[in-house]
Amino acid sequence: MSAPTLQVLTGSTYATNITSQVLGEVKVTRGRQDEFGEVQPSTLDFTLDISDSIPTLSIGLPIRVTATANAVTTNRFTGTITAMRTGWGRGSTAMSTMTVTAVDSLAALSRRRLSGVLTQAVTTLAPDIYYPLDEPEGATSCGDRTGNGWPTLALAQRGTGGTFTLGGGTGPATEPSTSATFERASATTGPYLTASYTAKQLQLFSTTFAFVVSSSTVAAQSWIRLRRPDMESSDGTPLLEIGCTAAGYLQIKSAYRAGFTAAGTVNICDGLPHLILVVCNEYPGGFGIAGAFNVMAGVDSDTLSLTANDATNSTRVPSIYQLDLGGSASTGSNMASASISRLMLWGRELSAGERSSLVAAATTGFITDSTNGRIQRIATWAGITNLALETGSVTSVAHQDTTGLSPIAAMQAVAATERGLVFINGSGQLVFHTRSHRNAPTWTALVDANALDEDVTFTTDTQALINKATVNRPAGAAQTFQDTASIAAYDEYATDAELLFTNDTDAYDAAAWLVNTHGTPAPRISTVTLDLLTQTAAITQQLQALELGSLIGITGLPSQAPSGYVALFVEGWSESISVDAWEMVLNTSPLDSGLVLDNGAYGQLDYWRLG
Repeated sequence: MSAPTLQVLTGSTYATNITSQVLGEVKVTRGRQDEFGEVQPSTLDFTLDISDSIPTLSIGLPIRVTATANAVTTNRFTGTITAMRTGWGRGSTAMSTMTVTAVDSLAALSRRRLSGVLTQAVTTLAPDIYYPLDEPEGATSCGDRTGNGWPTLALAQRGTGGTFTLGGGTGPATEPSTSATFERASATTGPYLTASYTAKQLQLFSTTFAFVVSSSTVAAQSWIRLRRPDMESSDGTPLLEIGCTAAGYLQIKSAYRAGFTAAGTVNICDGLPHLILVVCNEYPGGFGIAGAFNVMAGVDSDTLSLTANDATNSTRVPSIYQLDLGGSASTGSNMASASISRLMLWGRELSAGERSSLVAAATTGFITDSTNGRIQRIATWAGITNLALETGSVTSVAHQDTTGLSPIAAMQAVAATERGLVFINGSGQLVFHTRSHRNAPTWTALVDANALDEDVTFTTDTQALINKATVNRPAGAAQTFQDTASIAAYDEYATDAELLFTNDTDAYDAAAWLVNTHGTPAPRISTVTLDLLTQTAAITQQLQALELGSLIGITGLPSQAPSGYVALFVEGWSESISVDAWEMVLNTSPLDSGLVLDNGAYGQLDYWRLG
């Protein structure tokens, strides 16, 4: 093939070409060392001659490298600049250089940290107000986390007695975070939190709000009160109250105009956390037509089965001036004995899909996600929209506690469950390969051994040997599979894996697959070096199309080799490109053996790949 045409492009649209100042090689590394490793951020390194002019580069600037050969252009790297080092030789006439380093977006996905599942879901829906109520022990106030400037909920007291604590309590079922816990002294005495909204007023015209509550006290309680104190003497109190009846049933009340009271039929004061979801709609009357103030509520469901309304409303519901949490000093309030957390409010009615997402986040942690669905969900939380996701084989992924995890770590746990791979490709796109990508692979390139830049080396050792595997899953039993013959022959080589299965059978099958595919030491080629300039145009085009997970074949091996040909998966590579050179060093792993019929372990379809 002829020499490649290299381009180094910078800027938000990659419109600035700095290729003419590049000295020597552009070096790119991608992927992982072998099939057991995790994909690392791709890196780019090159040096510029800045003796005559200094290009406008900065940390965080987008950068892309393309290579064109045989009329085919491929993106070899897309990322952002992370370092620039300027140097020069002795004397004022010496050449000045700048060495530039860049990484792809996998690096950012490794640095960031996720919150818990419910908090991530809430944040994605952009609430107008969000009080997580997860402040540390000893705090006496709780803040809004949206940055929208809503006032703090401050500790207040009605009468004497009772306790208030932060930093503990029962929070959402899907998060380890804490809650605000109220223990009343009596129905009319105890602590509560309150905020005044005189500067920023709350409206109930079209509103959705939700919170998580846990109580084991079966008694009438006030959990949330939305108030207008300056009108309470004439119109009653409150404008809206969410709490429970003496039987522990969810209850919504309003004293506005005709007012209303409605209660559910299921005791929710059972000591477990419950998501309370409330939607308010107002239809003001006019021209002799009566309006309505409707409130709909649900417990751990996006189906709002509890409804109440004031059908005599002829004027708009007043703005809210005060929010009381855990009780109130106003008329008719019953103080709370409960843990309350994740108070969220939107100045709009959430769609059915949004409500469903909120409920799943609080109750199950999205266990009905497929693997590609979970990858997409995490990508959305991380703000990644440029995706290429294959459809996963695992259709129910266990709840992940994402608190403190990086987005890529959470995605890699999902990919491991699928026996797949997640990475950023050369164009900057987030890619997810499922198990079928390797279970039914197609050839990307076939290369004759004589065309390789260096001799192929086969190594047989215990590096990849696994003859005992234990797979753990959330809320399930550990499952172990072992190959006793392999252990007797080579000693025990054990591994543990944490995978997100929802049943023990899948966990056992995964342990069996690990042992059945790695239970015997076999010759393997770990590195393949290719000089693209010495290949035919057809082979070069095949090599340009290589991606992580591509299958390549090497033919024409000598008689001393284990076989005359070998099939390898590409796990990663390093490449050096210049105006007159293009070399790739591939990290490879073997195509695992296929199904062996009538074999007790290797012939079980659930455990073995059809080759």
